[in-house]
Amino acid sequence: MIKEKQETKGDIRNTAYKTVVDMVFGKTGIPNAKKVLREIYLMAKDFVGRKSTGKAYFVESRYKGSERLIQEKGIKQVIELGAGFSPHALNLQANVENYIEVDLPRNSQNKERIIKKIAPDLKVYYVGGDIFKEDTWKSIESKLIGTPTTIFGEGFMQYTDPEQRAFLAVQIKRILNRTGGLWFFEDSLTFHTEFAQNQEIRAMSEMMVQKSGNSQLLQHISQKSLENELRNYGFKVERIPAPTDLETPELDELGKRTLKQFKHWVLTPKEKNGN
Repeated sequence: MIKEKQETKGDIRNTAYKTVVDMVFGKTGIPNAKKVLREIYLMAKDFVGRKSTGKAYFVESRYKGSERLIQEKGIKQVIELGAGFSPHALNLQANVENYIEVDLPRNSQNKERIIKKIAPDLKVYYVGGDIFKEDTWKSIESKLIGTPTTIFGEGFMQYTDPEQRAFLAVQIKRILNRTGGLWFFEDSLTFHTEFAQNQEIRAMSEMMVQKSGNSQLLQHISQKSLENELRNYGFKVERIPAPTDLETPELDELGKRTLKQFKHWVLTPKEKNGN
C-alpha cells in the first residue's frame, strides 16, 4: 500500500472542479461540460468560481486525445482513473459498453448524483476510493466484463511519484493481461525538464500546487527517464502527438509551442518473452 503523503495546503479533490471550469469558461466546446458545471454550481457555487486558468488548451487537448484514442481503437470497456467531473462517460456512451469511473469518495458521490440528474438511464459504475490502495482495485476488477479495456486518467499522472507509478503499473498490468487493451495518459509539463525554468509555466504549476496541496508538479522528470521507468515496469511504450486542433481562444503562442512538444503515452504490457 502506498503511504499517504502529508501536504500543507489545498486538497487534490479541488482540482476536479477546476478542470470543468476550464472546459466551460475556456470555451473549449466540449459537449455536456456546461450541463455538468451547472449542476456543480447548485452544490457548491461559491467554492467553484467562474474563471478559467487561462490555459484551457491543456484540458481541451488531453480531453480530445483520450476520446479520439478510445473511438479509434474501438475498445468497449473503459476505466477512467481520477475521473473528477469530466463528461467523458456522457459523450462516449455510444462507443462504450462498460464504463467504470474511479475517484476519491466525495468526488465520486457528487459525480454520480450529477450524472443521474443529466442522464438518468446512463449506465456507469462509480468506484469511490484511493487509486493507490489495493481494495480500490479489487472493486474495479469486480465490475469488469470479458472485453479489451482502455485504462486512462487525465490530469493526475503529473501528481504521481515513482512509488505511486510503480503501484499503478502492477494493478493496471494485471487487468490488461487479463482483458487485453491499453493504458493511456497525457503528456505533461512535469514530464519535460525543459519547462522547469519557464516563469509563466512555473507560475501556473505553483498555482496548481496551492490548489491541490501536492508539490509533485514541481518535481520534473525527463521524457527519457519516464520512458525507461515505464519500460522497466513491463510496458511497451508508444507515443502519439497531442491534439492541437482546438476551439479554445486561450491557445496562445506559448500554448502552441508547448503542445507541439507533447506526445501522449500509450502503454501495453510486454509479452512474456519481453517483446
